[in-house]
Amino acid sequence: MRHLPTYLTLNDLMPVLTPHLALTTQTARHKIPDGAARAATLTDRISLAVAWALKSCDLPREEVACRMSAHLVHVVSVNILHGYAAQSKFDHRITLERFMALIPLVL
Repeated sequence: MRHLPTYLTLNDLMPVLTPHLALTTQTARHKIPDGAARAATLTDRISLAVAWALKSCDLPREEVACRMSAHLVHVVSVNILHGYAAQSKFDHRITLERFMALIPLVL
């Protein structure tokens, strides 16, 4: 069984959640810069990480939403992605399923 550190960062979780991308996520381009997802709560850190991933992605948000929708077989709108990236949107938190659909698109 793989042991995870007591204090997890999203960089720690990437190889665990997406082992097929483990080699890709080790490159500097795809690693969340120190401080980019610094916030008081885990929920806010996830929102900041999603925002950073969407900003650093080569695809427009419309294309990310379209590809996520196709992968998940249900609609993910651009407004939903905006909500995931906004700390102020308490009712829009990304699920693990959607997070895992997002990661391959933004790397």
